[in-house]
Amino acid sequence: MGFTDLDPADFDALTFDCYGTLIDWETGALGVLRPWADGQGLDAGDDDLLSRFAAAQADRETLRPIKRYPDVVGEAFAEIAAGYGHTLSAQDRERLAQSIGDWPPFADSVQALGDLKRRFRLGVLSNVDVCSFARTHARLGKVMEVMVTADDAGSYKPALAHFHRGIDEFAKLGIEKSRILHIAQSRFHDIAPATSLDLTCVWVNRRGGRQGRGLNIPSDAETPYVVGDMAELAAHLCRDRGR
Repeated sequence: MGFTDLDPADFDALTFDCYGTLIDWETGALGVLRPWADGQGLDAGDDDLLSRFAAAQADRETLRPIKRYPDVVGEAFAEIAAGYGHTLSAQDRERLAQSIGDWPPFADSVQALGDLKRRFRLGVLSNVDVCSFARTHARLGKVMEVMVTADDAGSYKPALAHFHRGIDEFAKLGIEKSRILHIAQSRFHDIAPATSLDLTCVWVNRRGGRQGRGLNIPSDAETPYVVGDMAELAAHLCRDRGR
């Protein structure tokens, strides 16, 4: 069984993870992390910066009460600096926190979402805050009908609140859970919790064969449905239903 065995006619709604799936968050984060590291004279590769950033974020996202995502990002950056034996300036910390809404979509995201919007109801389940996502949503063409952020859920994925709320919001639109397909790049944040709720999932393997983990958190979660990018996803899901 593979992705081409997935029948588009089985679904009425698609939910997406945003950052890492639709938005190139590694390029976005490195736009601040890389100049900072170079300015400090650090011998730090991109993957080392990203993996430290991912781990520091994940630690802070488990704290209660939760902090807003820009604060999580700022604190994670400060932890990275401390790990290299440096102190982070307030200006650098704010620069990364404020950059979230400027992180670029992947080259295939906007076109694919536009195509999918004509066939499905679309939603997003994102770990960022409402304000940052509003800027991102404009970059994606404002195609999402259901939007659940960490502000809305009161927690961060892989906690289940995002998924429960997304399911409830689509139920209000007359769409049952079994008719929702969840699409995500992070197996840790999305595939694992979504499959625990019996949601059908597609893993977007954005890193392909590249070495290193980047911003990925290791996870053993699996789904038989795997694509390399959004263009491949849209090409299959938008094919004629009668074929």
